[in-house]
Amino acid sequence: MKTSIVPAQITSIEDTITAKLSLTQIILLVLPVFIASIVFAGLPPVMHVKVYKLVITLLVSIPIALLAVRFRGQLLLHWLGVLTSYYIRPRRYVATIDPPCTDGQNDAETTITEVEPTPILIEQHPMADLTVSDYLVLENYLSNKRVTYFTDNKGQLNAHIEAQQ
Repeated sequence: MKTSIVPAQITSIEDTITAKLSLTQIILLVLPVFIASIVFAGLPPVMHVKVYKLVITLLVSIPIALLAVRFRGQLLLHWLGVLTSYYIRPRRYVATIDPPCTDGQNDAETTITEVEPTPILIEQHPMADLTVSDYLVLENYLSNKRVTYFTDNKGQLNAHIEAQQ
């Protein structure tokens, strides 16, 4: 008995049936025929060719047939699915700070209360505590140095001081 190993890259190729057409392409190309027969037999005058029936058939058949065309190795139907999933994605993601409830309580039973944030008082140290020489040293240091702020990959804020040339 002869065995062969199939590489993983080859297992995802679609099976082709006739003339390099896949089953999905054949279904997409046969679907307008069924729609045209329903339009031909269902709309008045029944079983007679009229211009409006041909227009309806063409307006439905051309977009469906275009979905069977391959572009960059994929059907336009698949590209349409990719674009649809892209445009229906959420635009904003909301991150919750609270950890998930692990004590077995039902989230529906919890009540939400709005609390006014309390203002944080910041103490300001008056500049009068500095002596004149300390003030001059501080001003000289700030005027001769350049401070740049940046964050690292963990989000921590760092400052980098460079002397001006």
